[in-house]
Amino acid sequence: MFCVEVPASTSNLGPGFDTLGLALELTNEVWVEPCEHGLTIKVEGEGAESLARDEKNLVVRAMRLAFAERRLPGLKLRQVNRIPLSRGLGSSAAAIVGGLVAAQQLLGQELPLLELANRMEGHPDTVAPVMSGGLVASGVLEQGAVARQVPLHECWQLSVAVPPFPLSTEEARRALPPQVSFEDAVFNLSRLALLLSGLSQGLELDTGDRLHQPYRERLVPGFAAVCAAARQAGAAGAFLSGAGPTMAAFVDRRRADATEVARAMAAAFGEGARGWALEPRLVGARVR
Repeated sequence: MFCVEVPASTSNLGPGFDTLGLALELTNEVWVEPCEHGLTIKVEGEGAESLARDEKNLVVRAMRLAFAERRLPGLKLRQVNRIPLSRGLGSSAAAIVGGLVAAQQLLGQELPLLELANRMEGHPDTVAPVMSGGLVASGVLEQGAVARQVPLHECWQLSVAVPPFPLSTEEARRALPPQVSFEDAVFNLSRLALLLSGLSQGLELDTGDRLHQPYRERLVPGFAAVCAAARQAGAAGAFLSGAGPTMAAFVDRRRADATEVARAMAAAFGEGARGWALEPRLVGARVR
């Protein structure tokens, strides 16, 4: 038996739409025990009442993709989930990477994990930081998916506010326009360059965005109020985590308290919201 530990992630980070992702110190565990035949799945924590216990389970689907034409052995799986589902904190990316890393461990050989994960997820910005940890820039080039770690100053913490309602990635994608103006594209490029500089050097941040957040804001009741509460509590910049509806904020530990910022953000969302202060996770998925 072995365990694959996989972190949550936040992506986009404001202007880095489908480009930037950051691993967080909030983890799921996939416990794997090979057996002679059959498939048994136990789910604890987040998704315990809703996740599939059969071949439709995302961890199992990822493992089958990794095994390709080879026969997947009988398995007893136990998923211990702490990452909320459909909230923009990378629960599906964690399941995919957890399954792929588990399959790699069973096979005893190196696999093209990023390519396989990108094939399932559709874009690498969510899966790449789960694999490597840290702040990661990614994209799909001619040779395939590419991911590179970006320096992250030690001053940064994350405050997140998780509302009581879900938002599917598909619905969030449908809210986006088919094209954007040249002016908006330049706006995001400038904010992205400044964001990367600020994150690496511990300088002032700008998480402004015109590519996705203005169109998704209507899907997240309380969006503006949460951003305002984060700034008022001392956050350096707030943004929609992934496709949402979770909101996240960068907090400079030298100037503000991430727990207080998270509490203010959750209060702005209203009843049922959860607020957490999280450290960036510099280590990706690992077998233990």
